[in-house]
Amino acid sequence: MSEQKRRSWPVYILGFLGVATAGAVLLFFGPLAPAAHPAAAAQDSGKEKDGKEGEDGKPKSESGDREKAEGEKAEGEKKPAQKLSIEEEYVREHLKDHLHTNIEFLGDGRAKMTFNFREKNPDHETIFTPNIGKQIKLPFRWTVPGEEYWGYSSSISSRVNDKGIRIAMQGSALLNCWFEDEVEAEMIYLQRVTFSPKQTAALVFMNDSGQGIGNNFGTQCAEFLQGTPKNTKGKTESLNMENTIKIKLVVVNGNFEAHKNGRKQQAMEYSTKRIDSGRIGFIWGGGVASFISELTIVGKLDAKKMFKKLQGAKK
Repeated sequence: MSEQKRRSWPVYILGFLGVATAGAVLLFFGPLAPAAHPAAAAQDSGKEKDGKEGEDGKPKSESGDREKAEGEKAEGEKKPAQKLSIEEEYVREHLKDHLHTNIEFLGDGRAKMTFNFREKNPDHETIFTPNIGKQIKLPFRWTVPGEEYWGYSSSISSRVNDKGIRIAMQGSALLNCWFEDEVEAEMIYLQRVTFSPKQTAALVFMNDSGQGIGNNFGTQCAEFLQGTPKNTKGKTESLNMENTIKIKLVVVNGNFEAHKNGRKQQAMEYSTKRIDSGRIGFIWGGGVASFISELTIVGKLDAKKMFKKLQGAKK
C-alpha cells in the first residue's frame, strides 16, 4: 500500500463516523424545523397574545364573544312577560261579557276583537252609545229584510251578504270600550244612496270631550268636533250606490292614517295632549244612508277607564 493511501484512511474513517452520527440523530430526534421567517414569527406571537384558537377554528376571544352574545339572547328570551296590573287583569277577565264577542289578547299587549253585525246579535244592541235601535225611523238601527241586499262587490271581489247596522241622515255612535291612542279599526261599508261630496261616513276615534279624528269614506283624514268635521286632508272620492269598501283608521303616536281597501290613502297629525284616549265609532251626515256589516279593532286598551266602566256596570 502506498504512503498516500495509508494517510487517507483516517479521513475515510472520520467521514464515515460523521455520516453515521448524523443518521442516528435524524432517526432519534426527527427532522429539525426550519428557522421561522421574522414576519411569520411575529404573527405567531400575536396569536399567542390574543389567545388560542377555539374548537370552531376561530380565536377563543372571538368565539367567546359569540357564546356570550348567544347566552344573553337566551337569557332575554327566558324573561317572564310583564306582570299585569290589577285593573288589566280585571278588564281581561270581564271584557268579553261586556262586548259580547271573542277577545284575543296579543303578545304586544293589544286586544283584537271582531263584531259581525250581519248576525244581528241582540247582545250587541247595548255595546254602543246610543244603542242600536229597531224602529225604522231611527238613524242608527238594524237593517230590515226589505232593504237587505245580496250581490257581488267589485271592490273587495267577493259575494256579500249586506245586512247589519244601518246609519242614515245624521248622527254618531261610539263603542263602549276605551283605548289608548294606539289603535286601528276597519269596517266593511256599503253605500245605499247616491253619493254626494256633502256626505260624511267616517270611522272615528273620539275622546270624552267630543274631539276626535277619523277616516271619511276611506280617502280623507279629518278632525272632528261634536260630530262635525273641521280640519281635513285629502278629498272624498265618489262611491257608487250598492258598492262595498273597507274603511280603515290607524292611530298611533300623534299620527293617523286613512286606508281604503287595504291601501293607505292619506295621513295627518293630531295632538296627543288633546287625544290620548278614546272610543272607536261612526260619524255620518249629509243625508247619507249605508250599511256597516263588520267592525274589527286591534288596540291597546285604556285599562283604568275600562276598569271603572266595568265596575260601574256591575253595580
